Amino acid sequence: SAGDIFMDTVYFKGKLKLANGREYPIAGVNTNHYNDSTGVLKAFTPAYSGQLDRRPSSSYLLLHPASGESHTADAWYASGGFTYEVGQPLPEGTLAVLFDGGHYHNTRQLIGENERVAVKLTLHSRSDAEQEVVEHVSGGVLLVQEGKNVVTDAPPYLGYRGGHHPRTAVGYNRSERTFYWLVAEGRSDKSRGASYYEMAEVFRMLGCDEAVNLDGGGSSTLWVNGEVVNVFSDEAGERPCMNFLLLLREGADY
Repeated sequence: SAGDIFMDTVYFKGKLKLANGREYPIAGVNTNHYNDSTGVLKAFTPAYSGQLDRRPSSSYLLLHPASGESHTADAWYASGGFTYEVGQPLPEGTLAVLFDGGHYHNTRQLIGENERVAVKLTLHSRSDAEQEVVEHVSGGVLLVQEGKNVVTDAPPYLGYRGGHHPRTAVGYNRSERTFYWLVAEGRSDKSRGASYYEMAEVFRMLGCDEAVNLDGGGSSTLWVNGEVVNVFSDEAGERPCMNFLLLLREGADY
């Protein structure tokens, strides 16, 4: 339900709807990972740090939000195509839709200047298709679900990442509405690290209904009151990380 906190495998749903009612699926956001020769649509926001693909079979549609809404809105105005130059950033507040190959290249020609189109980009829970994700932090793998340790002897829990390594994970106790952060050191003569199973067992014993593993290894960092309190596994020390979970004391002046 609205406002719920949950940990689950999620999937992306995206679509572009033209004024004539025709709809086209969008394969992903801010990724060039999809290169299907049959043609795919991909969306890019100003947060994308890579270079947009510029092959002869592809073209871009630059969209400005209607009524000043953000790119999470599902109503936009088309502003025509634009010529992408290497290093050119996307203007703030816009969304670029890549028409890549196949019949989608012709679809681009169907959209006129300032024509209104609709774009819908959402994430959904795998176990509940009606549960739309409003805000999320990505991680993997799932450690605890419905209060049970779900780590098994099958992929993706086996292999290199399934051994003993530095770990970072978070668990949630629904009845207490309490989060638990857990960071394990490793890859040193003082600490071997932890396995997925061991991390899951700790969360289970803490009464967590759900727990998920986050980026570990050299990225495992626990920062408390302005200081890092764990020992890094990387010889170079602290590793730059793109995102993190931050817990702030209510009413404190930061």
